[in-house]
Amino acid sequence: TFFNSMQYKHTNIMFKKFPKSMKVAYIDCEDLEDSAHPDCIHEDQKRRYYSCLIDASCPEDATGRREPKYKIEIPGDPI
Repeated sequence: TFFNSMQYKHTNIMFKKFPKSMKVAYIDCEDLEDSAHPDCIHEDQKRRYYSCLIDASCPEDATGRREPKYKIEIPGDPI
């Protein structure tokens, strides 16, 4: 994601304040070189894009980033 450390902190405060109702949707991306299967992707496309959803129940990794509850691939650039 494109959150900075302050945005992570504020999001976690909101998750603590509204644990049952607060949800955050965002667009995430992975470079195509990191992907193991570049299947049926246009040769000019350099990334895969995903629509992600997190909430207070999603576990945090060592950096404080939450693992998405849902992660769905989007066809192409989501501009």
